[in-house]
Amino acid sequence: MSSLSDSSSRTAFHLRAVVAPDVMARCLALLTKRNLMPVYWHAEVVGDVFEIIFEVEGIDAPLEAYMAECLRQIVNVETVVTSRAAVRQRQA
Repeated sequence: MSSLSDSSSRTAFHLRAVVAPDVMARCLALLTKRNLMPVYWHAEVVGDVFEIIFEVEGIDAPLEAYMAECLRQIVNVETVVTSRAAVRQRQA
């Protein structure tokens, strides 16, 4: 079973968490355990909410669902929403 079955799709993960220094490291650990590299990463504290948005290319739907559930289990993570989009080709 390949977790990189469709390299033309990109999955976005949008997390809202309590502001805590370990949340970002735990999210990155989930990716590194699966040898995945985010193609986009943005983290920002907005008031008392820590928002993290990252995108990964080419993971299949079962892995996407599993990763979202793992992210929801991280202490201080309040919500996790995923979405899929086709990767836009760069214009030369």
